Amino acid sequence: PPWKTLLSPLVQLPIFVSMSMALREICRSPEHPEIKTEGALWFVDLSERAMYGFLRWNTDDNPWAAALPFCTTALMILNAEIAFGANAFWLKTLVQVLPILTAPFTYQLPQGVFVYWTTSFTFTTLQTLAHRHPLWHK
Repeated sequence: PPWKTLLSPLVQLPIFVSMSMALREICRSPEHPEIKTEGALWFVDLSERAMYGFLRWNTDDNPWAAALPFCTTALMILNAEIAFGANAFWLKTLVQVLPILTAPFTYQLPQGVFVYWTTSFTFTTLQTLAHRHPLWHK
């Protein structure tokens, strides 16, 4: 049934949004100064944003500031392609276009949120690929 396709995302969405909001507040909080100095990979300051305002990139301090947001957007689009394939054309198109339309708003979130999103979408994509593998169905 079609409702089974939407069941998993509807269950996961509140958790995903709650975690994202909590991470955003942690990154903005003065109670956690280590967020500004103990980042991941080339992102030293996890509290910095990829964009300031509408389509004004934060490349002054860190030219790589947009890498994680772009990675996250690409993973979301890839995951939709893998999950839906040739089925559910309109739903797949919506899921692929939505990250692009919301980019000016989401790219203003702190880098720490994108570390979580990139990790989450990577595992989701790998899980989707594993579920589609013939060995999974034996």
